[in-house]
Order: sequence, then C-alpha cells, then structure tokens
Amino acid sequence: MSIVETPETPSDQQVSPHFYTHSALFSGFARMRHMWKIAIPVILINAVAQALLIIPSSTGGVTALFLLTVIVSAVVLLASAAFVQAASIEGALAHTTWSEVAQRVRSCGARFSITIVALAVLVILGMLLSPWLGLAVAAVCCFVTLAAMDGEANPAAANFRTIAARPVRWVVTMVIIGAVALVLWLLLAVNWFFIPTPAGSFIATTVCGIVTWWWSNSLALIYLSAKAARTETSEQV
Repeated sequence: MSIVETPETPSDQQVSPHFYTHSALFSGFARMRHMWKIAIPVILINAVAQALLIIPSSTGGVTALFLLTVIVSAVVLLASAAFVQAASIEGALAHTTWSEVAQRVRSCGARFSITIVALAVLVILGMLLSPWLGLAVAAVCCFVTLAAMDGEANPAAANFRTIAARPVRWVVTMVIIGAVALVLWLLLAVNWFFIPTPAGSFIATTVCGIVTWWWSNSLALIYLSAKAARTETSEQV
C-alpha cells in the first residue's frame, strides 16, 4: 500500500498573529471593541471615585482627611491602570473576559505596581529639571508598564528591546500621541476653567481614561508584535 503525502494546508501551518495594519493607533482604536466590557466600567468607576475624592480637598489646607483622599485616589488610579493595561494585552487579538484580565492582574499586578510607581517618580523628577526631560523619559519608557503586566522579569530591558525592534513605529506613534496629548491638555484646561467642580473632574477623568486606554491598546500592539517577532526568530535558530 502506497502512502501519499498530504500537502500542508494553510490551516495546518503556524500563522504569525497580525497585530496591526498600517497604523498601530488605528488598530489600537479598533481593538477597543475587544475589551470595552472591562475598560469602560473601570474607567467610569475611577472617574466617579476621583470626582468624589476631590470634595474633601476643596476645603483647603493639608489635613489628615486630605492626605487620606490623596492615598485612596492614587490606589484607585493604580488599580484602574492595571486593569486597563491587562485588558490591552489580553484583548490584543480577540475578545477578552473579566476572568482573563483579573487573572493577569493577580499574577503580574505587584510587578506592574512597582514599575509604574518607579516610572512616575522618574517622570516627576525629570519634570522638575525640565518639562522636556520628563516627557522624554515617558516616551522612552512607554512600553515598560506593559512589559511588567506581561510578566517580564526585566520590564526595562523588554521596553528597550521593543523600541530597538520597532524604532520608526515608536517615533511616529510617540509624535502623534504627543500632538493628541497637547490638544487634550488644552481642552482639559478649558474644562476645569468653566467646570471647577466634581462634575468637571468626572468629565476630565473619563475623557483621559478613554484616551489613555486607546494609547495603551496601540502600544500593546507594538510591544506584542515585537515580542512575537523575537519568539519566531529564536524558534528558527
């Protein structure tokens, strides 16, 4: 009996995941549909919390209540960022669920928290020396929190590997994000001038949350694309 070899079909071959098309920002916006059931509630909860937490600080003076609201505000913001970035990673290629995102936060949340706090300190120190330096630090380290949420043992090294693998994509994306951030900053200034109340805080925090969710998705696609390319290269060697 002769054995006839069956040609390998496309479904049998290992196909590289397609993370983005011509623009990571356009693709990141489109992928928001994969995790909106997680991100939208998280963003709204954070916005409500931040709006309520500015009420005690409106009385003026540094009091124990004021310090407590600052700490609670930071913790809520940190938790929100963790869930949004976890959703960006889990929902990069397909719809994700609360259980998948929560599992990632549980396994990588501590590393993410340490990384984002360290990054915030570096950016603030840079801003104190020069606003441009602070912005440069944020741009150069834009993948570090994603790498931490992805479970990388050395998020900083993973961040720079991503930039080295996608230098042009990184520069173009950072320039566009910078332009959008400038327009957003001006709009938020107008918002706070006319609505300096918890309602204004809710509007500002909601808008910032949605925009940063979009940016997180876009950067996650670049990061995961570079990571997938490294994995393919190592498997071929």
